[in-house]
Amino acid sequence: MIWISLLLGLVLLASLVLNFLATWRGWLFVHRVARVAPQGFQPPVTLMIPVCGVEGEGLAHFQRFCALDWPRYQLLFTLLDPADPALPLLRQLRSNDHCTIDIQVGGSSTGFNLKVRNLLNAWPSVRHDWIVICDADVRAESDLLQGLMSPFHAGNPNEVGLTHSLYRCMENPTLAAAWENIWINCDFWVQGLLGDWLKGTDFAFGAAMAVSRDTLKSIGGFEAFENHLADDYQLGNRVAKLGKKLIFNPRVVTLQGGPSTWGQVWKHLMRWSRTIRVCQPGGYAGSILMNLTFWSIVALFFAPHLRVVALGCIVLRLMMAGLCEGWIRGRTSGSTFWLVPFKDLAQFALWLLAFRNGPIEWRGALYQLKSDGTLTPAGK
Repeated sequence: MIWISLLLGLVLLASLVLNFLATWRGWLFVHRVARVAPQGFQPPVTLMIPVCGVEGEGLAHFQRFCALDWPRYQLLFTLLDPADPALPLLRQLRSNDHCTIDIQVGGSSTGFNLKVRNLLNAWPSVRHDWIVICDADVRAESDLLQGLMSPFHAGNPNEVGLTHSLYRCMENPTLAAAWENIWINCDFWVQGLLGDWLKGTDFAFGAAMAVSRDTLKSIGGFEAFENHLADDYQLGNRVAKLGKKLIFNPRVVTLQGGPSTWGQVWKHLMRWSRTIRVCQPGGYAGSILMNLTFWSIVALFFAPHLRVVALGCIVLRLMMAGLCEGWIRGRTSGSTFWLVPFKDLAQFALWLLAFRNGPIEWRGALYQLKSDGTLTPAGK
């Protein structure tokens, strides 16, 4: 039993150190002074927004994209289905002195990744040399483009290849949604910062990304990953392989989430877990070491000498999760960090199940995820 206690003690120590480091990286990020692009560097930008359904507050949500603090930009909404309920709302939007609006419906692209298919269909309509790819569920704050474009000016434009955004979820319309948001607000963003610090980032967070037309052409355009599930990973990874830097947007973007059922949340997290496992198998396998709650519970049952230490680790885990959630949300009201132990145990189950190559569901369709990260329709 002594050797089990010793082994679990080392694992607990390693997990605790990693969690402390991730929390520290989160603290540094939210407390640094965000740099914004000087007035002299505000190039025209095309903002590409793939749309599938009505997001957030409907028309008001889409109207926010028309009021960004940027001298000249193009809004390019792109949809696959002419019967999409968002289309009548988008057609109510009006261009202004700063913002021109274009809508692309359908197209000839046939890739399995529906988001990339949308982007490819709209590509001929792109007017400017700076491209921002933004998920439709991002809440468009007035400084959205300032945050994404500022790193290009701050560094050598030939060195910075892409900017990408950490994101948060502010609303918990259902308990299932609150449980899923814990993954994002307490863990995902700080673990991303920790990975960037330890080994550098070679993939992008896809909520909002900025890249130049030339860089995009250098990696083969959107066609290079039209059949990959993780388009954000592929885009960032291919830019990194050019020898260019991937820089985090100094502003955190907010996702406008809606009510979710437990089934929807589980399918989403399973797809997410399998995607990470395929893209970074080594990192995914090692990520279990970050699960401090799981290892503490194992120690409670199998290492009696460590029970006090294990209980202390659970308390510290809750404290760090609460801090990270408060930092990213910018407020304490509505906190659900008490769900963290349940989330951590479910995460262990997902971690195990993700090693099985079962089908994944995306936008109502079933796909098989291949070992290289590409998609094929399930059953083929």
